[in-house]
Amino acid sequence: MADSKTKVSSGKRSTRTAGKAPDKNQAKAIRDHLCQADRKLAKVIEQVGPFTLTIDEMQSSYSALAESIVYQQITGKAAQSICNKIMSNFESSGFPSPKQILAVDIEALRACGLSRGKAMALQDLALKTLEGVVPEIDEMHTLSDEELLKRLTAVRGIGPWTVHMLLMFRLGRLDVLPSTDYGVRKGYALTYYGKNRAQSEDLPKPAEIAARAELWRPYRSAASWYLWRSLEIDKVTVVKTTKAVKTEKKATNPAAKAKAGTKSKKALAASLALLTSFAAIFSTLTAAAMSVALAPPAQAQNRQARDYNSDPDDEDDDAPRRPVKAPPKLSVPAYVTYWSHNALGYYPSMALTIENVSDVSLLGESILLQAHFRSLAEGILTIDRRQTRLDTISGKQQVNVLVHGKKPFELSIDPADWPKIECKVICKIGDASNEAAQNLVVANITAVTMSDEDAHTELNSQLGRNRFAKAKMERDKKKFEAEHAAAHKHSDSSAPANPHKPLKPPVARSLTPSAGSNKGTSGAANPPQSGQSSQFGQFGQANRETQSMQPAQPVQPIKPLTAVANTLGGSFYVGSNNVEQFLTKSNLPGLGDDFYHFEKAMGMPTATDTKDKNWIWANYKKHPQVQIIAGSKGRTGKADVVVCAISQDTGLSDTQFVNFAKALAGKFKAEKASATEHSVRYTGGGRIELVNLTSQSLRSVYFTSTDSGQKVAVIAVSRLPGSVSELLKEEGQRSDLLRFVLSGLGEAPELP
Repeated sequence: MADSKTKVSSGKRSTRTAGKAPDKNQAKAIRDHLCQADRKLAKVIEQVGPFTLTIDEMQSSYSALAESIVYQQITGKAAQSICNKIMSNFESSGFPSPKQILAVDIEALRACGLSRGKAMALQDLALKTLEGVVPEIDEMHTLSDEELLKRLTAVRGIGPWTVHMLLMFRLGRLDVLPSTDYGVRKGYALTYYGKNRAQSEDLPKPAEIAARAELWRPYRSAASWYLWRSLEIDKVTVVKTTKAVKTEKKATNPAAKAKAGTKSKKALAASLALLTSFAAIFSTLTAAAMSVALAPPAQAQNRQARDYNSDPDDEDDDAPRRPVKAPPKLSVPAYVTYWSHNALGYYPSMALTIENVSDVSLLGESILLQAHFRSLAEGILTIDRRQTRLDTISGKQQVNVLVHGKKPFELSIDPADWPKIECKVICKIGDASNEAAQNLVVANITAVTMSDEDAHTELNSQLGRNRFAKAKMERDKKKFEAEHAAAHKHSDSSAPANPHKPLKPPVARSLTPSAGSNKGTSGAANPPQSGQSSQFGQFGQANRETQSMQPAQPVQPIKPLTAVANTLGGSFYVGSNNVEQFLTKSNLPGLGDDFYHFEKAMGMPTATDTKDKNWIWANYKKHPQVQIIAGSKGRTGKADVVVCAISQDTGLSDTQFVNFAKALAGKFKAEKASATEHSVRYTGGGRIELVNLTSQSLRSVYFTSTDSGQKVAVIAVSRLPGSVSELLKEEGQRSDLLRFVLSGLGEAPELP
């Protein structure tokens, strides 16, 4: 429901009503228009009654939007408490002004009870209010709904739903359609499809509601209001039946009460007598069944011998019966657990592939999913409910699903301190009962953050690896069966009188012989038994005789296998995934983080450069192939630029560059980035190719350079305005730590 929120009431404020509610005549005209335009909606309108839209007062557009941010995702009582604490800390009778909000840091706002995302959203709202992006109340009346939506959603933490509620309940706009609102979708399902659809998770899509809402113009706000009210009618104002009215009359009449009590006593006595008779019948049937079980007829024995499903209503025992069909079954061939992020915090999440492994086609069948996210320390349980359907992918009936926990968390820098969350996914197919629910997967959430897009990519990669491994196992199994059949056939032809035991699959054994492996007269390690002569071919017996005549050879110790860098076919350190895992799955600090966080994650810096009075540069190296250089402008101790140099012979793909840039983005990882842009420059040193990536708050560049004769891939991210490559050119001339980037940018070091 989208009722107006509880307003901040602590202290005196100068409030005003920005909008005007329709009067009785206008409300009647609105009702008549909607009843004529939509017959199904007219039935709801008749039950609800007059259109009574209440307009809320507000001090300013800034304070109204600030309250909306505070009230998101929490109860009204908790939000009111946070607002009161904010006003108390700022010693203000109303919500603090934009300048007051910008004068404090994030931690001061978080001390009032706000999450980090909400605190950042409030500061962004304050900044855009001072910049004029957020209009005042008088200017709002001159702007259309679309213009207000565009300007207000530019503020962090404010989406279309918040703007729609402002338009309806603060400004009194009559043609607003919040088609994404849960209450509107549920009321629409109840009005146009019935209670069963409204109680399911398969609610109508916003596009369907928007198409139907064309009939409601220019009063779509009123139609949405009636859809909200329809849910209250279904739950509370139920039409009284004749039986209910009679029951109420009896409850107020003493004689009727006494008569009803007598009738209930008689009914209770009759029920007891009926139960007694049922017990006698049951005991008789039990005795008969035991006597039959002691001497089952031959016909019954034949029925038990068959593999048919018994049917008690079938009187013809010799008729063929239908085999038992296994219920449809789903499996999860691959899944990925991670932490997703938005403005409110981090959420435990899982991406999984669901596949039909039964013989029955399930295309078109509705699959109800429940993902249970349970905090192992606190025991708190949140449930994400989804409804989906299978599709045909690569010849298999599959579907990829993303599920998220409902409770946001604040994560520390150290992944070891992150909450331990268990995710259990269960499902039901079609109209299956509770007994038909299947457990699909149970897993703990991995301590790694990624976007839903990255999780989908990782899921597809894992699914491909699992399919390859499964296909390899099938090939090995078929190969072993073929060799087994050939060996068995050969042994049958060579020694038909000697029965053979079936061969066992090969088992991996230790390369170092065990202590008792040299026992026996022949000195050979574990000589084969007589039933295994097929492993020696036609010379098996001769080989055994030769071994028994030779002295035992001393066992030479086998050296352990070692992996050497750049010897396994990849350009990364000991396997191509090692560097990628270090950068993307280690939750490294990045832009906006203090040098303390870099030290905590990667240890003390190997070198620092403070020669430039405006910059501090620190070099960290935790991975043998990766060095990370963090720079702070103005000596604030917070990273404004992060440069990552990877020692390798080959370049990075665009996908790797995007993933690495996100890993170094720090507080800006969740921002949506543009597509990569390639550019080429020709210098005296030759051709230079740069790859650029931008988002709302950061810029990133990738190029290749050389460091002490070794080729390196350089990724640099910056939250400062201007070109990142030009910044690196300037600082590369001043700082020894960045001198290696100059060759990759076509610059030569200046002579001192």
